Amino acid sequence: MTDHKSAKITATSIFCMCVLLRPQITVLYFAAVRDITGISSETFELAEGETLQTLTTRLIQKYGEPIKVILNTAMYALDMDYVSKEDEAITPLKAGQEVAIIPPVSGG
Repeated sequence: MTDHKSAKITATSIFCMCVLLRPQITVLYFAAVRDITGISSETFELAEGETLQTLTTRLIQKYGEPIKVILNTAMYALDMDYVSKEDEAITPLKAGQEVAIIPPVSGG
């Protein structure tokens, strides 16, 4: 006789392991970006060939026009190294990386 309860637990465990093994990045939000998102960080699953530019597109789709305005002038730091605006389209993202979005700061 097959123990169906054990089979269910095993199938669930395998599903959970597959979800955990998907490549992910963590995005950190600061200042105005944090105000728009309402959170200080978020995890995203990586698509094949994803770059900072495609991440920007995903963020705009999720949070709309308010974040688009800020992302046009914000800087990205990838694992604490700044990425120039010119390199966003060609900078690949890899599993486990941390992307910080740093909006421009003003004041006196």
